[in-house]
Amino acid sequence: MKFIGKITKCFSKQYHFYSSPKFKFELVEEVPELIPEKKVLVVVEGNRPDTLAFKCPCGCNSNILLNLLQDAKPCWKYRITKRGNISISPSVWRKVGCKSHFFVRDGRIDWV
Repeated sequence: MKFIGKITKCFSKQYHFYSSPKFKFELVEEVPELIPEKKVLVVVEGNRPDTLAFKCPCGCNSNILLNLLQDAKPCWKYRITKRGNISISPSVWRKVGCKSHFFVRDGRIDWV
């Protein structure tokens, strides 16, 4: 029975990955009070991006803010794909709250 549970969990994560709607990106000058669902906000200060802001994709409704400034640690990078989708690296691993661990690749959530 444990094996069936593991297989079910594996397939549910894969199904969730393939069925999850794409995260769109938007450039903004400041983090709004309410971060929209399924959007990654690229917060630009001056002439360079400094933060990524989005809702946790697990549904816990927490805001995630990721640093883009290389002078401060930890630091993430992002790129916009040829199709106009966002990818973020490295993975996002929440140490508090829901403790979700995921990648954002080509606008989709890839659960770890």
